[in-house]
Amino acid sequence: MLLFVFLVGCAGVYAYLRPIREVRCSLDSGPCDDVIRLKLEQLAGGSYRSSKLSESFSKIEHVFPHIRLVSKQISLFGVLDIAYETNRNAFYIETDSGQTALIDAEGNLKNLESAEKSPEIIVIKLSDAIPKEKSELNRVANIMHLLLTTLYRPNLFPAEIRIISFDEVHFSYRDVQWITSEDQFESQLLTLQEILKADTMDLTHKAIDLRFQRPVVRER
Repeated sequence: MLLFVFLVGCAGVYAYLRPIREVRCSLDSGPCDDVIRLKLEQLAGGSYRSSKLSESFSKIEHVFPHIRLVSKQISLFGVLDIAYETNRNAFYIETDSGQTALIDAEGNLKNLESAEKSPEIIVIKLSDAIPKEKSELNRVANIMHLLLTTLYRPNLFPAEIRIISFDEVHFSYRDVQWITSEDQFESQLLTLQEILKADTMDLTHKAIDLRFQRPVVRER
């Protein structure tokens, strides 16, 4: 038994120290973006415990702040498996003056100068009338968290949110939201009523303006 434990321990140490022969990367259970994959493939030939590995992860998170590392492990054969996921609790914040930032559910704010954007993350556009201090942006994030956890349902998912003021919020949809039955329409109205009644950070949502560019009702 002791010999078996010793051999397993040696195998683990060997896998940890041996050179990386191959790098595999996944994002949300699918393949990684080509840019991420190419950066990670440069790790091949190095050591699992090298500083280059940590530096590569930091650089990737800087360029792609909307993703986060879920796991990394190396096999006995030197295959490094890296898994990322999209941070769906984060929001992009854009101002009228062109400044862009990403804020996560914990209130961490990252300015985005040359970072890549993900179409999976909601964009919040702030009017110049909204204060840009971090405390106010955190307040905005808390408000949006409530709205989006309520809105995150089939056929009711906005692609862009514009905050004109704390009393006026506009939603723009990525695609036409087809409504195929009266029940579905009533369900969406009930969802909106939940939002209108909700209070967050002493803010009451008094009105939500939903505008569609073309008809949203069609026959089956």
